[in-house]
Amino acid sequence: MKSLLKVMLFLVLVLGLASFVTAQAQLRWVPYGVVTHRTITALDGQLHPLATNSDWDVNPTGAKTARFLTNIVVRGTTALADDPVVTFRPYVRSGGLTGSVGGAVAVTYTRPRLQNLTSVKVQKTVDDGANYTDYSAEAIDDNAGTVVDLDSLDTEANGDWVIVGTSVPFMGVAWDSTTPNGNAATIVVDYWDGDSWEALANAVDGTSDAGDTFGLDGQMTWDLPYTTGVLLWAPSTIETIEAYWARIDVSAALDADTTLAEMDILLPIQASIDLDVQGDAAFLALESYSSVTGTIVLSGTVKLSWR
Repeated sequence: MKSLLKVMLFLVLVLGLASFVTAQAQLRWVPYGVVTHRTITALDGQLHPLATNSDWDVNPTGAKTARFLTNIVVRGTTALADDPVVTFRPYVRSGGLTGSVGGAVAVTYTRPRLQNLTSVKVQKTVDDGANYTDYSAEAIDDNAGTVVDLDSLDTEANGDWVIVGTSVPFMGVAWDSTTPNGNAATIVVDYWDGDSWEALANAVDGTSDAGDTFGLDGQMTWDLPYTTGVLLWAPSTIETIEAYWARIDVSAALDADTTLAEMDILLPIQASIDLDVQGDAAFLALESYSSVTGTIVLSGTVKLSWR
C-alpha cells in the first residue's frame, strides 16, 4: 500500500510539474495581438506599431525572439504585367524608441497572384442581379480577341454592376483594356459580409484616365476588411458559384463601346519573419520596394508575438 501511495504521489508531482511547464510555455508564446500600422507612401520607410502602443518599446515577457506576421497590400496605378517587389528588414532597437538599432537579414517578396485561374469568376448584371452574363472564360484566356463586354454599363441604382469572385479573399484586380471607356465615372467596390454589400475601404482605381474609370490598363485595389483581426468578408453563392465576391459599381454609365481583354487577381503579401532580440525591443522596417511604376501606397498590419 505504501509503495502504491508513493507511486501515486510521484505521478501527481510529475503531472503537476508538466502542467506548470506547459502553462509557462503557453504563456510565453501568447501573441500580443494585432496592432494598427501606418501607411507607407515613400520609397523607404518603417512599418511598425504606433509610437503610443506599448508593444513598440517593451518586451513584455523578456523574450529572446520577436515574430512578425505581415499582411501588406501593395496598391498603385500599374499595368497588368507589373509585379511589385517588397523588401522587409526587421530590426532590434535597444532601449525603446530612442535606442540604438541592429539589423537582420532582409527578405524580399514579390506580390503573389492567384495561380488557380479557373477559380476566377467574372459576371455582369443589367437587371439588378436577376440574371448574370458570365465572362469568366473571356477574362482569363490570355486572348485579346475575347472580351469582357462593359458597353454602356450603368449605375448600381439602375441595376447594373460587375462582380468578380475567387476562392480566396483578394485585395485587387488588374485589368487590361481593349476598348477603354471615355465617359466620366468613378467606382465603388463592395464585398459581401454575409448579410449585405459593404464598401471596401481605401479603394484605389488605377484604371481611371482623367476621371474615366476603365479608361486604361491598371489595377483596382483596396484594403481587406478586417476588424480586431477577424475577416469580415464572407463567401456567398451567386449563380450556383460559391466565392468571395467583390462588386464593382460605377457612378455613371460607361460609353457604348467599353471592353476588357484580360484580368488578374492580386493577393496581399504575407510574410513571417523571426528576429533574435535577446530581451530587447524590436520593430519591422520596410526598407525598399522596386519594379513599380505609377503612384504606389503600401498599407497593412503586423501581428507581433514575443517568444
